[in-house]
Order: sequence, then structure tokens, then C-alpha cells
Amino acid sequence: MTDLLTDLGKIVGVLAFLGYIPYLLSIVKRKTLPNPATWWIWTIMGGILFASYYLEGNREAIWVPLSYFIGPTVTAILSLKYGRNEFGNFEKYCLGGAAMSLVLWQISGPVVALTMLIMIDLIAI
Repeated sequence: MTDLLTDLGKIVGVLAFLGYIPYLLSIVKRKTLPNPATWWIWTIMGGILFASYYLEGNREAIWVPLSYFIGPTVTAILSLKYGRNEFGNFEKYCLGGAAMSLVLWQISGPVVALTMLIMIDLIAI
């Protein structure tokens, strides 16, 4: 049963990543201007989520968190060239809070860091 779950996890992870493809193409075609601050925050969130799954040994279900890390990372990198690169104070505070969550993750574990990132995400939205 574990092999089936791992295979299904891989399929769902690939499907989750494929959802980013239209958006990435839209960025490259300059039809969309992504906000780099937002995508770097989502990259950090995805990274913490992926690392949490990995460190807990949850290999069967790691593929979706991996796609939630890779998709935003690629988008964040593209946003540096194709995005709206206006970093106001609000974006700087949000990015600073996201960076602080990495410190919190090291001190108190992933739950506190993810909670902080979710709160930052809600404020940024």
C-alpha cells in the first residue's frame, strides 16, 4: 500500500507543479507582473513546509510540498526580471517577517514558523 501512496503522492505533486506552468508562461510573455515580495514569502513558506515533511520522514506525502516550494521559487526568480520590482516599506516589513520566521523555525520548530508566515501572508493579502 505504501508504494501506491508514494506513487499517488508523486502524481499529485507533478499535477500541483503543472498548475504553475500557465502563470510562468504568462510572466515570460510579460502578460503578468508578479510581485517579488509575495513570491519570495511563498517560497519561504514552501521551503519550510517541504523541510518539515522531509525532516519528519514523511516521504509518501512529500511531493506536494516539494511542488509548493519549486513553483514559487521559479516564479520568485522570474519576478526579479519580469516582475513589479517596487519594494515599498510594506513589502520590506513582510519580507523581514518571513525572514524572522526562518529564525523562529530554528528556535522553536516549524509550527511556530508556519503560523507566523501564514499571518504575514494574510496581512500581505
